[in-house]
Amino acid sequence: MTDESGKRIQLPVLNLRPFVSPIGIKGRFRLIVDENNKLKSFEKISN
Repeated sequence: MTDESGKRIQLPVLNLRPFVSPIGIKGRFRLIVDENNKLKSFEKISN
């Protein structure tokens, strides 16, 4: 993935599975991490 500033972000595939469609993964997502950069939440916010 790429954030809005162009920075590349990697997530475990487990977090992406709910968003996979026959054409792949597309949309805008919200990623929230804690102070140790551990994933707190990941959700789709738009197509």
